[in-house]
Amino acid sequence: MKNLLFVAILLAFTQCSTNSVSPVEKYSSTNLVGRWVWVKSTGGFAGTTYTPESTNTTMELEFTSDSHKRVYKNGQLISDLTYHIVQDTSMYTGKPGPLIEYDQEGQRVSYDFEKGDLILADECYDCFVSRYTHKASGSD
Repeated sequence: MKNLLFVAILLAFTQCSTNSVSPVEKYSSTNLVGRWVWVKSTGGFAGTTYTPESTNTTMELEFTSDSHKRVYKNGQLISDLTYHIVQDTSMYTGKPGPLIEYDQEGQRVSYDFEKGDLILADECYDCFVSRYTHKASGSD
């Protein structure tokens, strides 16, 4: 129940923000392209929050223009999946919207942008919502 409340609050804040970008532009895969640094993840049955400090782990996502999502843990590549964007109904909002679908796993993740950060929400019950900040180009 805490997870649903957290997601509802998160979605309410992202829906209320003013943005001059049209929904079609906002949710194109072009806006995902780049490297994203993990800030925190919250969720699970207990509503636990994990951060790089609490886990002693760094994570980065890289979305490429040729539809690859690469995951780096402590600087090491641990996953390379292809993805595509689908329009479907989110289980959280009950409304149609864009989802990232990973081709090899069939897993779906809803996404949004908040103050320049990427918000990813697993499309399953008692799963996690994660925040990533865009990594400046040239920084390692």
